[in-house]
Amino acid sequence: MFPDYQRRLLKGHSVDGAGKVLKHPHNAQNPTLPLNACNRLANNNQVNSFTGSRRYTRFRMNSGTNGGGTAAFVLGIAMHAAIGLFGGFVLGLALNLVVGALVRGASSDVRALAEFLPFVVSGALLSVFATRRWCNRSAPWVGLLGLAALLIGGQELWFGWSPTWSHQTRIDNLLSQLFGVSGGCGDSECLYMFLFTVPFLCLTAYSITALITLRFVRRQVT
Repeated sequence: MFPDYQRRLLKGHSVDGAGKVLKHPHNAQNPTLPLNACNRLANNNQVNSFTGSRRYTRFRMNSGTNGGGTAAFVLGIAMHAAIGLFGGFVLGLALNLVVGALVRGASSDVRALAEFLPFVVSGALLSVFATRRWCNRSAPWVGLLGLAALLIGGQELWFGWSPTWSHQTRIDNLLSQLFGVSGGCGDSECLYMFLFTVPFLCLTAYSITALITLRFVRRQVT
């Protein structure tokens, strides 16, 4: 029913412009790379090479892995936010044990700021893995959720401050509760840090790293 190269194309093989079947369809130049979503996008360049156009691949790159429109975009944000937030929190706590031992003799402000570094690193590491695995455009947008969390926490602290009960100024109270500086966050048991600052750090690091990763992958594909 079909010519030989079309039958192989339907089975998942790739062909070049002359109809010749490629030996390594998922990555003809470097077959050692894993067949993840980003490399499948590169494979689309080979599958559609007989048309002389890469518009289909670029559409897939810009619209998400499954090309599902708005619903897929929103679900992608939710998925990446869950990975960056919960995964970054768990991994960050594990890394925090190592960082805490390294800065044990430092000043209180240095120790407070060093506690945030593991959450930044964990968010970035998870972003590299998840973005290369699913390779859709939703990942960079999760940083807006982290920024919203920080703004909500900052607004509550700023407008909830009163000189009648606080021994700090308004700005010192905000910095101490959100970032642990200017006296520490012991008054609230650091709940504002865990509820607002840590999500901001995890999701912002996730978002920036995803943007860089997608730009690197897009350069490879095109």
